[in-house]
Amino acid sequence: TALAKTPTPGKSTCADVAALLGVPLQTTVKSLVLATDEKDGEGNIVRSQVWLLLVRGDHDLNEVKAGKLPGLKDGFRFATVAEIEAHFGCKPGYLGPIGLKKPLKVVADRIDRLEGGRQLIIDYKTGASIDVRNWASERLSEPQLPIYAALVADDVAGVAFAKVLADKPAFTGVADGGDLLPGVAGLADGRQKLFDPARFPDWPAVLEHWRARLQAVAREVGDGVAGVVFADEAELRYCEVLPLLRLPERRRLLAAAPPEGESG
Repeated sequence: TALAKTPTPGKSTCADVAALLGVPLQTTVKSLVLATDEKDGEGNIVRSQVWLLLVRGDHDLNEVKAGKLPGLKDGFRFATVAEIEAHFGCKPGYLGPIGLKKPLKVVADRIDRLEGGRQLIIDYKTGASIDVRNWASERLSEPQLPIYAALVADDVAGVAFAKVLADKPAFTGVADGGDLLPGVAGLADGRQKLFDPARFPDWPAVLEHWRARLQAVAREVGDGVAGVVFADEAELRYCEVLPLLRLPERRRLLAAAPPEGESG
């Protein structure tokens, strides 16, 4: 399914949204907003830093693990409603890493640090079907890892899904260079067919493409664009407002339209 705006009224948790869309909870991304406070010698707060932690939708905050992150080691708290509204422009329960109103620090779960300091983003999937072919398209169909890669501040060397299968475990993804993970080709590797070298001459071009595509969707949301975007009607099988989409009328219009290249 192409990345598009989807109304989720009254659905403020990942579990609610997953149930509404008919998708597995583990394919969603949970946004956790924390804050750290810098205090003076008298214990007064002189500056606060807001953090956005991105974790898989079926996972919860591991406070011990979070407390080991640089910048959070000296303690953290959950951000206030006022801080959330100032940074995201919305109420808690409906926020995300796109279209931020004020800068903050983003940390994505499932990150491995490589020798030299670069980072490799990995998410683990138990399903055999993982489609990353849309990562080079104008609209992303599997945006979870591109979101992580586009928004984390540190240098990302690659992104991959790890297929956790008893009979055939494997990785699928793309990286700046080869030999980072078994089966994950480097961008310049001849085995890599997803990213056209003419459009993506280097790894920064891939990251910039992801940032631009995600920001484009954010602008659509901000502008109130609510058109139904899909490539195949089968993508709408879980839609709860299907009768309102006027699909029979759309089919009639398409059938009556002249062939491409001809005028009516």
